[in-house]
Amino acid sequence: MGACSAILCYHDILPEKTAPYINNFGVKYKDYNYSNEVIEKVAQLIKDDKIIGICNGYGEAGPRALGNRSILARADSNGIAEKVSRKIKDREWYRPIVPVMLKKHAVNFTGLHNFPEATKYMLFDFKIRNEYVKELAGVVHADWTSRIQILEEKKSNPFLYDLLECCYEKHKMRALINTSFNKRNLLFILQMMLFTHIKRQGLMHWF
Repeated sequence: MGACSAILCYHDILPEKTAPYINNFGVKYKDYNYSNEVIEKVAQLIKDDKIIGICNGYGEAGPRALGNRSILARADSNGIAEKVSRKIKDREWYRPIVPVMLKKHAVNFTGLHNFPEATKYMLFDFKIRNEYVKELAGVVHADWTSRIQILEEKKSNPFLYDLLECCYEKHKMRALINTSFNKRNLLFILQMMLFTHIKRQGLMHWF
């Protein structure tokens, strides 16, 4: 789906949820409800170094987690990033973890003011300004770049947008780790069974 969306964006076409490339069945999108209390609880857990599993709305398919089926955590901790990547997802040590942030914070981190539409699909790397590398310690590559998912509008993902706003307003966190449930060498159904086990072990909190 990420590749299909990239093709649309390459031709200056903004993908819609019912675009034929990404929704052959024309399924109508249905909003989901959540409360401010849930947003604040998730933000507090993340601030307290907890790792969060998010399952909202319709499922996602493809190599990127975009907020409906995501693992979220603090982006400023190498230790948390390593726990997510190595212990929970069983990935190779060199594979990077990716951040999600609002556009206003991406401007600060990169010094840029305009971003491709496809940044909402986590498809572009950006150089991180030196003074912000520590704040993004868990998601910056060895060359000080980061493949950032940028939310410009609330309608892109209301829950994730509100969570990012809350994390900044209450805890001064301007970015979060956002990565998929994908685990090396496992089919999706086995991945979900595995993460149920991980939940029972207390390694993640689920919403």
